[in-house]
Amino acid sequence: MKCSEAVFSTLCLALFLFVSTVDGFWSNTKINTIDPHQCWSAAFMADGNRFKFQYHRNNPIEAPRTYIDGKHHYIWSSSFRKGQTLFISGKFNWLMGPGHTFVINLLGGVPTVDPDAGADVLHIRFTFDARSGQGGNIIFNTFKKGKWLEEVKAINPFRANHGFWLTITALDTKFEIRTYGHKLLEYHYRLPLDYITYINAVGDDTNLERVFLGGQIMKAPLRVIVPEGGFREGDYVLFDAIPSNFDWGIKFSDGKNLILQITANMEQKVMTMNSRINRQWGEELRATSFPFEAGTMFNMEVNIYHSRADIRVFGNTIALFPHRVNSTAYGELTFFGSLQIRTLNFCSNKFLAPWFNTEDLNYRAGYMTNKTVPYGD
Repeated sequence: MKCSEAVFSTLCLALFLFVSTVDGFWSNTKINTIDPHQCWSAAFMADGNRFKFQYHRNNPIEAPRTYIDGKHHYIWSSSFRKGQTLFISGKFNWLMGPGHTFVINLLGGVPTVDPDAGADVLHIRFTFDARSGQGGNIIFNTFKKGKWLEEVKAINPFRANHGFWLTITALDTKFEIRTYGHKLLEYHYRLPLDYITYINAVGDDTNLERVFLGGQIMKAPLRVIVPEGGFREGDYVLFDAIPSNFDWGIKFSDGKNLILQITANMEQKVMTMNSRINRQWGEELRATSFPFEAGTMFNMEVNIYHSRADIRVFGNTIALFPHRVNSTAYGELTFFGSLQIRTLNFCSNKFLAPWFNTEDLNYRAGYMTNKTVPYGD
């Protein structure tokens, strides 16, 4: 039996609207753009040998969720370039029990895993022992041309009802995955990096706290001219780095005097601070702890306040150094010794009105070079 032209047109229109609604459901959903830094507000971010400025965050510091496909996912729209690192920290908020997993996907084409579309460049699934809540396995894979490839497994060092910290760095031919700063696995690319258009994370009662994707790989010695003429009270430098077995440190200068030198002695496991003003060394101070290990990534920040510098590792203060010159003299710094730097941000308390032309600040001041100079000689 043939349908009349009117009925046929109505059915076709209904079918078209249904398909459009299903296929376009996620495309009409506002998906956040991932932030390229971990500062609370404005940030100068290392970009080549210069600094790019972002005057506010795209998202709150605590990762937001997006409602899609009937679930509240963590989803961001993002590319992924060689040298960049994806940082994810949070907490598994469940006690002992079966069936708990947490999954991270670096997706191409679609924001959620779809067996009929797109690709999963890197799929990471965390499993936990059902009885103890201890880590089970971490399973790595790639979804390519409608098929999952061969799994790669590693031991899961995380625990249920505990916090976690994970990094994924894009190297030349592979991802480097670290947990708590320790290298866990290298996963060779099975699809090109430029396939990645979305980052997705989903899990049972898992709260992500900080997520950002940025940085570049740099090595000491590295001299850095601080953007916008130097530090202001309340500003801080924030970086992630990997030391080796040899000593490393940071020199802060006004261009002539060494106003703060931080030195990490990897053999003796001691961090010291001192200054050299008008060619005279001052009293050496020691940090209260030494949270550094060869080959393990750490997160460090140096906060500049009115009367002191506050040195923190993973957010915990390990040393206070009273200023021996004006705090505004902190105009440049040099990383020295055996250190690989993965991210470098200058976090600013600068307030800019929304209508301010921030493009004028991009690359306007601040730069990096491996040509260092002596201070105070």
